[in-house]
Amino acid sequence: MPNVLSAAQTAEFNYKGFTYARGLFAPDEVRLLTGAMEQDPAVRASILDRRDAEGRSTRIALWNRAGDTAKEPEIKP
Repeated sequence: MPNVLSAAQTAEFNYKGFTYARGLFAPDEVRLLTGAMEQDPAVRASILDRRDAEGRSTRIALWNRAGDTAKEPEIKP
């Protein structure tokens, strides 16, 4: 698998322990993952909502097992 991170992103990850990889997933993949997170009751129940000092929200779900909600996209030749 080719490296999808730039040299600057890799360096940032090595320094900070995280980096942003905007555009890593296609919009339809993001919709699929978001839908799975929001529709699966078991996953939805594990979502934590944290607000920053400006009132913006960050949601995180600590989940290590996918249910039947997330389906593989159909790949056509």
